[in-house]
Amino acid sequence: MGLLGTGSGIGIAIGPLLGGALFDAYSGVPPLMWGIIAAISLAAGAGFLRWFGIYRSRLE
Repeated sequence: MGLLGTGSGIGIAIGPLLGGALFDAYSGVPPLMWGIIAAISLAAGAGFLRWFGIYRSRLE
């Protein structure tokens, strides 16, 4: 439970910070800003799928 709370807290703290920095830097170029956000999301999804594959193979 401690790691879950820490991970959630870090996400809640870093998400708006990263979003604000991206908005300040790329507000004039919305496709680039949304492309960066989409790339971060896809990287997170790929990392989850990789972790899930490792976790599932250990269970079998």
